[in-house]
Amino acid sequence: MDLLERIEWQSSPQETRRDASPQRADHLAAIRSAFRRLTDSNPAYWDYTAVGNNGNPQAYFQYPAMMVPRMQGDIIDALRGVDPSLKRCFDPFAGSGTVLVEALKRGMDCMGTDVNPMSILLCRVKTAPFAGAKFTAALEQVFDMADRDRSLDLGIDYVNRVKWFTTDALIELSKLQRAILCQEPPEVRRLLWVAFAEAARLASNSRTTTYKLHIRTQDDIEARNKAVKQKVRDAMARVRDMYVGNERALGKEGLLQNGAFLGKAYIEHHDMRDRLRCRKADLLVSSPPYGDNHTTITYGQHSFLPLLWIPPQDIHDGLDDSLVKNTHAIDSASLGGLLKGALDREEEVREWSTNLTGLLDDPALPRDARVRLVAFFADLRESLKNGVDVLRPGAPIVLTLGNRSVAGKRVPTDNIVKDFLLGLGCEFIDAHPRAIPTKRMAHRNKSAGTMLSETMLVMRKRA
Repeated sequence: MDLLERIEWQSSPQETRRDASPQRADHLAAIRSAFRRLTDSNPAYWDYTAVGNNGNPQAYFQYPAMMVPRMQGDIIDALRGVDPSLKRCFDPFAGSGTVLVEALKRGMDCMGTDVNPMSILLCRVKTAPFAGAKFTAALEQVFDMADRDRSLDLGIDYVNRVKWFTTDALIELSKLQRAILCQEPPEVRRLLWVAFAEAARLASNSRTTTYKLHIRTQDDIEARNKAVKQKVRDAMARVRDMYVGNERALGKEGLLQNGAFLGKAYIEHHDMRDRLRCRKADLLVSSPPYGDNHTTITYGQHSFLPLLWIPPQDIHDGLDDSLVKNTHAIDSASLGGLLKGALDREEEVREWSTNLTGLLDDPALPRDARVRLVAFFADLRESLKNGVDVLRPGAPIVLTLGNRSVAGKRVPTDNIVKDFLLGLGCEFIDAHPRAIPTKRMAHRNKSAGTMLSETMLVMRKRA
């Protein structure tokens, strides 16, 4: 079934007025002023250094580079302060679902897409009606069933399973997996899978200080294997407690009705390089990848080990299980993941951005770096085009972007994306720099260099 047939945005009395979006000459100035009022009083407003130790209440699973919830909420509030009729929020690179939750907390409808199955699982759980009591009861039953399970059968047959999990961890996780598979309904199973995913991540032999799969030392593995059963269950219990705490807090704030957000959420496993057919959205708030996953943040590698245990059909109908056939499959399916024939698109890419052309013209840029840059930005531009197509005329766009380094050259991603959007019929409004002391991401790797700041790019689809 086509997405167009599945998604029907909620309508409202303001529907006609929203579709005839603001066309006044001062609309751009009003949006610009809404953001600058915040930075006029505090130039470091968007850094959120004061919330650095508060944690992320949405972090059921430690997904890479999660955004600051308060920041996304402030972005939405600033835009709705200019146009209160904004109702439909779209995040084409939904990640862990931060934007979607902040939109739902404000009574908005939201739609999120991503290519990573772990992202889809997290987004579905975070935007669904809360079920804390059912989750708690189901988790107790899972623990009880696992205690009575005497089977030594292992739940995954991945060729390198003994490399990434100790025997004790494999046995315990297999018992929990079998118990979860017995739980109904699917909504409760998804909650359990999220808790299980975090436990599997922590129980693996991969270092948790990096998002790439890096094996621990043997001494470290042996030390961590002690009491692995309790560590796994404690991890799942922490997710449950966080979830129940969120349900209680949101309920006290009056943001839930019968345990559910007032707005509707639509989550789709989708590659934004392909056209997305659905009703028009009122605003786009997102943080696209800063480069191909192989040389920036390996979202796919980070998700791979937990996903080995989770049936694809429990995540999303029709999910392609080839995405977990090996450690690199998800990252290869992401933007810039396929390099073959990339340079055939170089002339096309040059036409879209003078800033990217300037970078590609650098004679010191190695060929392999050129290939990766062209592959990524060609994919990103196609994704942005399809994202803009989903927006109604006059819809605001706010993107959080990072300028990484490639082969020692700083990549002006913010200006390249600005070029792309201008060419796609959008208007520039403003840009705000921000430090990223709290965003959980790799600040350095051998390919991408150091990145300690981001740019918040504010634009609008032409009315």
